[in-house]
Amino acid sequence: MLITDGLVRYGDAHPGKLAICIGRVHCTYGQLLQSVRCVAAAITALSDVWRSGDGLTERHLRPCVAVLLPNSVEFLEVFLGTTTAGGVAMVLNPDWPPAQIQAILERWKPDVLVTQSSLLGLIGVSNERPVSDRSNHGYFAEDCPSFDAYCRQKQSGSQSIRAIALYGSPSQSDCMPDLTYPHTPEPTNLNQLCQKEGHRGESSTGQRPFYIGFTSGTTGFPKGVIRSHASWVKSFEAGQIEFGLSSEAQIFVPGAFVHSLSLYAAVETLVNGATLHGFARLTPKAMIQCLIQEPITRIVAVPALLKAIAQTMSRKQLSLPTVRTIISGGSKLRPDLRDQLQACFPLATLFEYYGASELSFMTVASSLESVPVDSVGRAFHGVEVSVRRDDGMAASPKEIGWIGIHSEMVCSGYLEKPDDGTGFQVKEGWATVGDRGWLDEAGYLYLAGRERDMLICNGVNVYPAEIEAVLMTHPEIEDAVVIGIPDDCRGDIICAVLKMKVQAVNPSIERSNLIAYLRQRLEPEKCPRRFFLTDDLPMTTGGKVSRVDLKQQIMERSPNLLVL
Repeated sequence: MLITDGLVRYGDAHPGKLAICIGRVHCTYGQLLQSVRCVAAAITALSDVWRSGDGLTERHLRPCVAVLLPNSVEFLEVFLGTTTAGGVAMVLNPDWPPAQIQAILERWKPDVLVTQSSLLGLIGVSNERPVSDRSNHGYFAEDCPSFDAYCRQKQSGSQSIRAIALYGSPSQSDCMPDLTYPHTPEPTNLNQLCQKEGHRGESSTGQRPFYIGFTSGTTGFPKGVIRSHASWVKSFEAGQIEFGLSSEAQIFVPGAFVHSLSLYAAVETLVNGATLHGFARLTPKAMIQCLIQEPITRIVAVPALLKAIAQTMSRKQLSLPTVRTIISGGSKLRPDLRDQLQACFPLATLFEYYGASELSFMTVASSLESVPVDSVGRAFHGVEVSVRRDDGMAASPKEIGWIGIHSEMVCSGYLEKPDDGTGFQVKEGWATVGDRGWLDEAGYLYLAGRERDMLICNGVNVYPAEIEAVLMTHPEIEDAVVIGIPDDCRGDIICAVLKMKVQAVNPSIERSNLIAYLRQRLEPEKCPRRFFLTDDLPMTTGGKVSRVDLKQQIMERSPNLLVL
């Protein structure tokens, strides 16, 4: 029950079938499997050496390999090879600041780092330092001989692949938790959460971790989310029922593989024998060229990328009936963008799913079903959704509470339990990440926001998502973000940052008219007191608005924001 079982079966049966197109680099299933097995052999060699050591925990029989690579065939080869051999792939983002990459390497101490030669110096890793020099970093670096065969295949000048051992022996990698059985919620709650015997059994191969991904949320230092093989295998099965996927499909995944949404879509493509299309560096022009030149049948992306595609196609008056499926995740898809996508891809079925890196799929809304426009849909296959009051009891229809699920697709926990109590947890047997919302009488789910995003204004609990949803119904507003600024008297001053459909330097909207519009639709305490206009909302690398940067711009009175 490994995530790569389907890839191995299909690749051995169809070695000449095209597997991956990343820009101009093409790779068949036979070539992919050859490289995957080469990486897997390197992981096995490390395990064999360590197995003969004394005093090593079972965790060291499955090395942790940090993957620091841009979108590329090599990224997928190293990721899939590591997981095939039973190792754990820790995915790092090359676009992070070097100091953040260094902090993660020093904090979690993976055994091996696989990256491009050109990136080593940027993050302060050099195998020219003496082994005894550990003054600046908690590690030393040396070439990892077991990866030599794979690295020799990938020599291409300054971008050649390097595998670096970060520690002299696995016993020095003592900051990583025991990944044999990673931290999970209390066994009683976990048993309630996972009803099937196969999923409960910790000794099963499927429960072993294979992937550590870092959340790219809007606030804070990224959390390391640990995933087991079983959680993704169950997700593959549920996704097949909801979306369907044949080996003849041509899947376009424009996002970065360092984000779990895109990485999951890429791996799902390959384990089903389909063909994956992606980019090393993404531009709107490149996306459109790929859609026109390649026989793409499915697009999987976050709304920010779908918006760029739809706007470019609309300007060029393009329509592509060859695309039959569009899958959106990561954030709510606006109604006007849904309409625009449907116009650009007239024969496509549009799926919007709500989920989280820690929980996988939770709900789904399909254009083939009559789903209320403000809802994120019904429960995904294999998922039971419940909204709970703070006392743990089930909420009534339309009553806001925290959203919990029963599912076999949830993560195994974090590398480190968050000090602030946020993020993934199991409460009263229900897995949650702190999102809040409500269910209607028909079982459709609506989002109110995350518990940690809640603002308190004059004693009233206010969720930014509720205000943002109302703001974006205004015909002149393209995007809206609600931020709370601390205030000694009110608790929080509610601020709205707006991106208009016309340039903010020449706004046609008036503050008084906007307030009147909102007061017809919101309680007085929920109406923003301050409004700002901008042409450029700061974004995270995951395609979400960076609320941290936006709040800082407000506090520092940035010239990027025009007061309305």
